[in-house]
Amino acid sequence: TPSTGKMPKEKLGASVSSYILGLKKVGVTVSDADKAKTFYTDQLGCNYIQTGTVQGTELSTATGLANIKLKSSFVQMPGSSVVIELTEYLNPVGKPTPFHLNNALGISHFSIQSSNIFTYFHDLEVAGFQFISV
Repeated sequence: TPSTGKMPKEKLGASVSSYILGLKKVGVTVSDADKAKTFYTDQLGCNYIQTGTVQGTELSTATGLANIKLKSSFVQMPGSSVVIELTEYLNPVGKPTPFHLNNALGISHFSIQSSNIFTYFHDLEVAGFQFISV
């Protein structure tokens, strides 16, 4: 209903596809926005867009976190219009999650297309990257 912002499921139907045009941006919370940007650009071939820092009352209200300050780097996957927002929480500082648990809430994985994923995987291992799962 308009007052709650929720539309009853039976009213959505096929019309949802007329509203959703595609995936535009994915947000990933990281411990270090600069290191993440380097990985995404140097190792994944993403195009760097920009880095910025934001803070303020409006952001605190939107996130529910007092005195928030964020640093975000934006990169774009090659051959795609999808932008990845790599966000570091400077205040309050982000906390690690048990990422090794597949049932942990949040983004569990993302997929990339590759001309030769096995060679690419090997090259990343040789460069010192460690993988949680394959």
